[in-house]
Amino acid sequence: MEKRILVVDDDVINLKMIEFILSQKGYLVDKADSGIECLTKLEEADYAYDLILLDVEMPTMNGVQTLEKIRETEKGKQLKVCFLSAGNVEEIQDDAERLAVAHYISKPILPPQLWDIVEEVI
Repeated sequence: MEKRILVVDDDVINLKMIEFILSQKGYLVDKADSGIECLTKLEEADYAYDLILLDVEMPTMNGVQTLEKIRETEKGKQLKVCFLSAGNVEEIQDDAERLAVAHYISKPILPPQLWDIVEEVI
């Protein structure tokens, strides 16, 4: 069965690049350009995501705030989530542990690194 991944990033170029990288390995990729769109997709989906790749630095609702909302839902309690970050991950270490983040993926994203982490987490 194909694995489905939701990528959440406010940068359209990052969304397209990650979708391209993951689709090369046969993953089904859905995209959201904000935390709000991510929550809507999760609520409306009639299937489960195997993984969410969630950008930490987004306007309006950042990755930590988005994941807090995800964890409040029944669907979101057990979802595997990796943070995407170009910044210092130490600043959000406590939040990441509290919200059970599976892994960090540093930007810029390198295809082999992304494939390895996704395979490990899924």
